[in-house]
Amino acid sequence: MQCYKTIAKSGTSNYRVLGSRHLGFVFEIQSEEQAKEIIKQFKQDYHDATHVCHAFRLGPKGDFVKFSDDGEPSGTAGKPMSGALMSAGLTQVLALVVRYYGGTKLGTGGLIQAYRTAVELAIDEAGIIEKEWRVSFEILCSYADMPIILTYLKSNDAQKMSILQTDTCQLSYHINASAWEALNSFVAEFASASIHLI
Repeated sequence: MQCYKTIAKSGTSNYRVLGSRHLGFVFEIQSEEQAKEIIKQFKQDYHDATHVCHAFRLGPKGDFVKFSDDGEPSGTAGKPMSGALMSAGLTQVLALVVRYYGGTKLGTGGLIQAYRTAVELAIDEAGIIEKEWRVSFEILCSYADMPIILTYLKSNDAQKMSILQTDTCQLSYHINASAWEALNSFVAEFASASIHLI
């Protein structure tokens, strides 16, 4: 069973230093697309902020990493934010820090400390939990087979993403990685059905 650490819930923080406010936020995410949507929304919601910096880690081991300094000196915002996520051993998490400049320059070391601290405080508020890694998949099946397949998915704790009904049924779900092989075997019993990871 492949497990990973992530946040228990979304978390926030409000870290002040030399007049500058650093608002920290952490969210659990499932994809880079989801992270981009949240970042875009934050840039709209906090359009009056001096900077809106971010960092996120994805994948079972947090190997997919992206971050942005959003105009701060290179390496003073996104990288320490990513470092805070890594130090906590977290993945599937997006961190954002919204900065309102207070009139006094913090210097390189001060910026690094402020951005990292804002994320660490938000993580503290969110809490950390361990989850089993989940995979996303799509099943194509006939209308006749759909009720039986849906019953199986429900009884095996699969989470629905979408169901598209055209001439066939297209079921998009998440399921624990440890249940993937059994699901494959189950779907193989239906002549009209196919399954693949997405």
